[in-house]
Amino acid sequence: MTDDDPRGEASVTVVRHRPFALDLTRPLGTARGEIRRREGFVITARRGGDESGAVGLGEATPLPGWTESRDACAAALGDLEAGNMSEPVPGVPDAESTPAARHGVSLALADAAARDAGRPLAEQLAVEAGVTATPADAVPVNATVGDGGPAETAAEATRAVEEGFDCLKLKVGARDVDADVERLRAVRDA
Repeated sequence: MTDDDPRGEASVTVVRHRPFALDLTRPLGTARGEIRRREGFVITARRGGDESGAVGLGEATPLPGWTESRDACAAALGDLEAGNMSEPVPGVPDAESTPAARHGVSLALADAAARDAGRPLAEQLAVEAGVTATPADAVPVNATVGDGGPAETAAEATRAVEEGFDCLKLKVGARDVDADVERLRAVRDA
């Protein structure tokens, strides 16, 4: 690591990826259709010029229609493994055309830097950003409530709150505005 290359992106020696697929416990309705399964790649990256560098983990889970396709992500990661990248930062795919691949590689590099430093990733990112506060031990997440009629949406929101979520993200836009307002009112009243 150097001051102008804190995560060692320019000295990546090994990047690998392997596919994964996860079925959602419940289908997620969105304005662009229903999502039942997420597919992506687990990425490993080793920094440094030898085998002594730590191996970091990253994840690239493209969502066609929002980011690149799974095939485009795989191609970018495959090019990286083959040494065919020509991006401004060696070893990191282009953010414009393959944001999921770039995220996954960047995350793996950041994780490797943290492991090299003997720190949790959150602490390493705070150090790199010059933040002196101690990072949280946990990060709260929201429950995503997909598209459905008012009663279904309210039931799904209620179930999420009963499961311990205190923040909900409701998918809107698949219906007209009045229908979405009706769904939101049903959740509020539930």
